[in-house]
Amino acid sequence: MVRRARISPTQRTDAVTAVKRLVANENFRLDKLVMWGASSGGNIALEAAQLLATPTVSWSGLNDLAGFMATHPDVVGKQLIIGADVKSKDIDQDGENQAYYKWLVDNLTANGQVPYETATIYDRLTPATKPVFIANSMTELVPVGEVATLMNRLITLGVGVETLVLPGGRHGEGYMADALPASIAFVIRVLDLRAAS
Repeated sequence: MVRRARISPTQRTDAVTAVKRLVANENFRLDKLVMWGASSGGNIALEAAQLLATPTVSWSGLNDLAGFMATHPDVVGKQLIIGADVKSKDIDQDGENQAYYKWLVDNLTANGQVPYETATIYDRLTPATKPVFIANSMTELVPVGEVATLMNRLITLGVGVETLVLPGGRHGEGYMADALPASIAFVIRVLDLRAAS
């Protein structure tokens, strides 16, 4: 059975609800939380962080849905079917896969019933956005140009942003070993965790 992605902004709502329950019921401190995700999770983390007022770590987040659709009008979406026994970090995602990216966007927006601009994060970023760490590879599924656009928007708003652009085409968990140390250092710094210990 193949499940379709939940339509935007359901994922954002679910993530925010889950965090609020942890804060209310499990003594989590919102001021010591970072939203962290990879791939579509990188998108959800950044989206939810706007509502929760937390920093974000986004690895290979799909963020410029409207821009992608505008620049790839003739690409036909195609699902990427992967065996359940294959670990995310082992999926061969080297290089662009415009057909799969389009399939993801089509599913997220119910084939455009949700306006692409509505599912794109840029206009929801504000000067109150908390610091963001972005990681991506040069030639992977998510175009590296999306990193530059997101970074420039954050800088224009005066929001702290750090980027790590890696060579090659690994995606998300595929570059965990290289991105994890810098990501953890970012979290420690923005949450001032050393001072709290």
